[in-house]
Amino acid sequence: MSLGLLPQYAPQATAQDGIARPSTQTNLDDPVSGRNGIVRKQSKADEAAEAKVTKAAVTRWPKATTDEVVVGAKGAKSAQADGLPLKAAATGATSPRTVRLSVLDRSKATAAGVDGPLMTVARTDGASKSGPVEISVDYGDFAEAYGGSYGSRLRLVTYPECVLTTPDRPECLTATPLATTNDTNSTTLSAKVSAAPASPPASTAARTAAVSPDAAPRTVLAATAQAAGDQGDFGATSLQASSQWTVSNSSGAFNWSYPMSTPPVPGGLAPEVSLSYSSQSVDGQTAATNNQGSWIGEGFSYEPGFIERRYKPCADDGHDDANGDQWGLMQGWVTSSVTRPGGPVWS
Repeated sequence: MSLGLLPQYAPQATAQDGIARPSTQTNLDDPVSGRNGIVRKQSKADEAAEAKVTKAAVTRWPKATTDEVVVGAKGAKSAQADGLPLKAAATGATSPRTVRLSVLDRSKATAAGVDGPLMTVARTDGASKSGPVEISVDYGDFAEAYGGSYGSRLRLVTYPECVLTTPDRPECLTATPLATTNDTNSTTLSAKVSAAPASPPASTAARTAAVSPDAAPRTVLAATAQAAGDQGDFGATSLQASSQWTVSNSSGAFNWSYPMSTPPVPGGLAPEVSLSYSSQSVDGQTAATNNQGSWIGEGFSYEPGFIERRYKPCADDGHDDANGDQWGLMQGWVTSSVTRPGGPVWS
């Protein structure tokens, strides 16, 4: 029996109506009207360029002088003292109507150990009791007198009046801090001060022929710097209990070290790792020596040791075939040689 296969007919596929290939786009997009841009210079000030320091700031301490100002009512504008970086403003109904503001000579502040200016405030309206008044000090002329953002660390304090006459007595050097507002943008210190009455009581005035401004009661005020401000903390770093330090009595060298903990290892052969500082290590450094500080800092050292790999010729290892497949491993003072036909092997 024989079988035959009839030829099959496969009709040609035709596209359905409405789903034909889209025609190629021949027109361009509609142009949009416009104009060339104009390059404008940056109008905002370059803060980095303005903050660039090109020379040391000039320090001008206020001159010693005195002025009496009239204090307005609460909420009124502060009264500016003539020739002084001081202003006075009322804080309430009990504030004095007039006050005498003074900046003392720089020698007075030096004798008292005050780094800033020394000032006095006294009410002169005839009242017999102290009255609160807000005193503002403009420190712009001496904001950079010392380092460490000195102006941002300033605050107002009061001293006993005896600091002006006997600054060597310890009880006269006790400073009382005031709640001070330090505006670094306007370089202004502001605090509420109790102004002492400049006029003595009537019974005392009857026994006194004349009372000079220097002898009259007054509140002693000073602008001094603390360790920290809104621009950073510049206080001395305390020695932690975890660190160790020694001082050599013969050379005066100060040595400090900070040990670091290491993970335990089999056999107990854990390394001793610590950061070390020696003040004597920088004593002999001059321009003619390598006086670069370490990567930790000046006077610090960190030497944990190292592992060095060195290659040597096969002839030095007793082999005639110098194919470069032998190398020596040096760790400390021990050298070993490992050989492998296909290349070096770590050991």
